[in-house]
Amino acid sequence: MDAQHPPLARARTLVLAVVSLVVVGYAALGLLYTPGGEIEVDSKAPPSADVMLRMDLVSVTPGDYEALLRFRILDVDDALLAPDGRLLAPLRISVSASDGTDDIVIPASAALAPAEDSIGISGAESAYPFDTHAAAVTIRAASIETDPDTAAPTARPLTVSPQLTGGAAGWDVEAAIAPTDDGSSAVSLSFERSPATKLFALLLVGMALVLGLFAITVGITTASGRQPVDSSILGWGASLVFALLAVRFYLPGQPPIGSGIDVFAYVWITLLAFIGLALSTAMWLRRRWELPSGAAGAAVTSASTEDVMDTGIAGDSGPAGSGD
Repeated sequence: MDAQHPPLARARTLVLAVVSLVVVGYAALGLLYTPGGEIEVDSKAPPSADVMLRMDLVSVTPGDYEALLRFRILDVDDALLAPDGRLLAPLRISVSASDGTDDIVIPASAALAPAEDSIGISGAESAYPFDTHAAAVTIRAASIETDPDTAAPTARPLTVSPQLTGGAAGWDVEAAIAPTDDGSSAVSLSFERSPATKLFALLLVGMALVLGLFAITVGITTASGRQPVDSSILGWGASLVFALLAVRFYLPGQPPIGSGIDVFAYVWITLLAFIGLALSTAMWLRRRWELPSGAAGAAVTSASTEDVMDTGIAGDSGPAGSGD
């Protein structure tokens, strides 16, 4: 019994270490996770303008090189409104980014309803999960008025003061807002994956690495003859390869195939599992080929005969006089 204490103690230590690691990882994710992402704004926008605008960040899609913003007009100058609070003339909000300029036009006599627009962003998603992205946006406002002499529409520039709120899950955003000389506003945006997203991705890669090491360890022990190989080990190894591929698509944000995390980590982890499976399969085939014809049946017959003999001996060693 004493010889079994050291392995039992090592097993308890290993279980305690694994449980502690899980608890620490769970606590770290809980502390770092923010459901709507974090946003920091350095705003120098004027406190008052002809158009007070609020921008809500809805989502960030680096694969499509765009971010979605929702625009809400908080207030406009009284000179632009009728007594019932509706616009006297159409109001145009122009949003210029790297992908071009989009115009949001609110017709005259219409309510100031929110509108959404996507802006182009730059950055390399291949650096996942440490990729960063940026966007430069210029926002202009104008009142579309009709010239009384020519009846032609003319755009009268207005001053605009935007605010930035909201947030995108899984992203930390830094923004700077500054007015320009022509009354428009320049907005600079920087997007970085949140620490919780980075930790989550690294934990999944670490879990895949442990599974890959398990597979290569089993393959080496079977190839060296220290571990017998059977069909159950081959089934486990094959399912493990496909399981690793499935875990790859659980990475938050679903990075594109061929990104840095694949090149420097995941392809090698999968290769470890495949090599382990190949070693186990080669050893299993080798033993099948080396087994003489009919040896398997003879082995089974011999084992059955020995079992019968053992049973007979056990019966003869019963209590004396049992046959009387």
